[in-house]
Amino acid sequence: MISGIRDACDIIIHAGTAAMQIEDRIEMFETCKPDVASFLLGHHGIVVRGHEHASLRTRADGVKLAQAHARTGVRPDFEAFHAGNLRNLEHILKEVALPRPLTLTYFFGWEGGEYSPPTVEELLHRVALTPERDAQWSITVAGAEQTIMHALAIARGGHVRAGLGDYPFYNEGVHWRDNAQFAERAKRLADELNRDRKSTRLNSSHVS
Repeated sequence: MISGIRDACDIIIHAGTAAMQIEDRIEMFETCKPDVASFLLGHHGIVVRGHEHASLRTRADGVKLAQAHARTGVRPDFEAFHAGNLRNLEHILKEVALPRPLTLTYFFGWEGGEYSPPTVEELLHRVALTPERDAQWSITVAGAEQTIMHALAIARGGHVRAGLGDYPFYNEGVHWRDNAQFAERAKRLADELNRDRKSTRLNSSHVS
């Protein structure tokens, strides 16, 4: 899939599925060579479309995976579901030299064992714990609170992840048309909040 995309266009390729087994993920870095890959900072426990996905990840696993990122040149996109994940990131950064600025994605409202509430207080707490001032952070919200959380993230200098893979409704009971409709709303929010377009990353997630 990655080689086919590269043959067709010049685009940054982000490899998701952060909960893969460590050895499988390292092999994927070495053989497929994506530009960016999701990096799970703790355990994985989310419910997607009624199916629960769960896996365990130790801090030693995180260090080993970070070493593979550094060796292969695949940039990590650190996934933080709660404050404990950022504590794990601090540990990893002490052990492995990684490129800067850091890239992080903050998860809110995703059902499962790593759930955190999609609230203003939770977002501001996560931002306050961001390990480095120049880190680039995005949010993903699985719930009807997505719009207000996106607006707050943009206003606070963050970025937003939008797409059908995160939340399938435009308003309560009204499905999104496609991923482009998510990006269009994010752009309107950024314009209304006077965010420079050059500094605002509108990142579309999984295409459904």
